[in-house]
Parts: sequence; C-alpha cells; structure tokens
Amino acid sequence: MVAFRLPAQDRAAIQRLVDEGHFHNRSDFLRYAIKTALKEAQRNARPAPVLPDLEAVDLPEPASARGANARRPPRARKGVNL
Repeated sequence: MVAFRLPAQDRAAIQRLVDEGHFHNRSDFLRYAIKTALKEAQRNARPAPVLPDLEAVDLPEPASARGANARRPPRARKGVNL
C-alpha cells in the first residue's frame, strides 16, 4: 500500500471517472495510471550506448576475496574480537 497526496481537483477528476463507470474505484484508476506510465517509460528508455573503442579490450579477471586477504598481514589474536 502506498499513500500520497493529490490536489483536490485531481481527486475530483478521478472520482468523476469512477462515477461515470470508467473505473471500478479510485485504486483501479491509480493502478491503471501507474501501469500506463511504466509502460510508456519502458518504451522511451534509451539503450545503453555502444562503445566501439572498448569492444576488443580484454579486462583482467576480478581478484578473489581470498587473494586480497592473503596480502594483508595476519591480525593479532590478542584481546577481545571487535
């Protein structure tokens, strides 16, 4: 559930559409409006740019966590482990 404020004129317009039978209730209208906006945004989404100068570049493999810890000196085993 999500709560948000709408101006009185928007609430009145939504209620008028419900009263005219275009939607079952205000929640039905809001679900429709959100889904429509999401579909429109997805349709207008730009694809990721192609970077031709990076296509043939070989990137190094990421270091494993164990390899990164092996380079660090061991911690002292004294006292309380915090």
